[in-house]
Amino acid sequence: MGSLAFTSALLLLLVACGPLVSAKRLRLVCPEVCTANYAPVCGTDGQTYSNACRLEIKACKNPQLKLKVAYEGRCRPAKQCLDACPFNYDPVCGTDGKTYSNACILGIEACKFPHLNLKVDYDGECR
Repeated sequence: MGSLAFTSALLLLLVACGPLVSAKRLRLVCPEVCTANYAPVCGTDGQTYSNACRLEIKACKNPQLKLKVAYEGRCRPAKQCLDACPFNYDPVCGTDGKTYSNACILGIEACKFPHLNLKVDYDGECR
């Protein structure tokens, strides 16, 4: 009886989710069309999207970006970030788990992507 309830629930899920789920592979199908309303949002990639639907389509098609709405409205110009650092190798581990060749380079990334709240976790390469 339990498996009948599970099968019924799964069938209900497939019917309810219709165009979002492919019955063959149970994989997400990204939407292709949005309304034309202009309600800009700023994505965590620093780009302005004409509405949240447009951002969601890009996020769905590019899951590796982990794209989300940073805030409503057009993206504000990023503060002026450095674009060059010394070439010295003095590694630091960022709070994102990545090793940066020096704190200056981590600082540039933190400036360009403030939503990451990136900081030096500790000196040396990430373990």
